[in-house]
Amino acid sequence: MTAVLPAGSPLAAALIADGVCALEFDQFRQFYRLPCGVHALPDGDPARAATIWHNRLFNPALPDDVHVLGFQPDGAAAQARPGPQGR
Repeated sequence: MTAVLPAGSPLAAALIADGVCALEFDQFRQFYRLPCGVHALPDGDPARAATIWHNRLFNPALPDDVHVLGFQPDGAAAQARPGPQGR
């Protein structure tokens, strides 16, 4: 998973410095928490280029100097509420 944040973003700096985060989201009465490792994707990384070009489909003015972060999920530590049915 990747994310684009503006150049100079304090959030991007904090995520890179910490190296970890938890992505949390919910939909249709289901809650998910997914711990992840975080790293900056360097210039020349194919995932960085793909992320920038994908986002330019929706924002053609997206500058080249954005932060592109990569998130490595820790599936073993993931949580869901309510949990899977029948387990």
